[in-house]
Amino acid sequence: MKLFVWDFHGVLEKDTEYGVVSVSNKVLEANGYSERFTFDEVKSLYGRHWWEYFSHLLPGKSHDEHMRLQEECFIIGSTRESILSHTKPNNYVSLVLEKIISNGDEQILISNCNAEALPFFLEAACVTKYFANAFPVDAHRDARRTKAQVLTEFLAGKTYDEVITIGDSPGDVALKKVAEGLGFKSTSYLYSHPNVPFRDCDADYKIHDLRDIKVKSLRQMFSVHRNKIFDDIKKVCGKWTEMDQLREDMEKNDDY
Repeated sequence: MKLFVWDFHGVLEKDTEYGVVSVSNKVLEANGYSERFTFDEVKSLYGRHWWEYFSHLLPGKSHDEHMRLQEECFIIGSTRESILSHTKPNNYVSLVLEKIISNGDEQILISNCNAEALPFFLEAACVTKYFANAFPVDAHRDARRTKAQVLTEFLAGKTYDEVITIGDSPGDVALKKVAEGLGFKSTSYLYSHPNVPFRDCDADYKIHDLRDIKVKSLRQMFSVHRNKIFDDIKKVCGKWTEMDQLREDMEKNDDY
């Protein structure tokens, strides 16, 4: 059995950045600031701590002020209504998560998100049913709790054939080293939405499409259906050497 370790924001969802723009600008207005975020600014900063957005926009203000503005954003932006109004499932997310489950593998989610908001984000992305274990790591507020610690605790006493990490940040890719340090074989995927540059880090694979994650069940399920079709054709047509050769060639060339 393999373990797939997923990040959430920027991977399983899309369009949350529109909500970030809306909430951040509401907080700026409420606090008397004339500055406003543009969508392009938020898109370029996406994946960082929320206080870092304010540090970028208001470099002359103190860190305490950036943290205060962040906290107001969490209060407004962590409501179910706010999250569901913007966040959507990423392309092909249900297909890939379903394949992992059908293959008998396990998956967990570790997100830099507060505990109150995470269930709403999972609901908005339509992925709640795929994760019996979804761990919030509120790194925006408390840097002492890390994804590496959560993964280390989760892997304690467990056995997996491989630990596969999928995320959009260097910190997500670094979880591969955590798993390897505990004696697990591990593979890392760095994901970025189409037309969005990859973050600067080394990963085994860099992908813009979740379907590029190598899930064995894709090959297994395709092979079952393919072989049934071939067998049905042979029942009608009798011995068919060309069909046998085609089946053999396809099995050799499968990516999965």
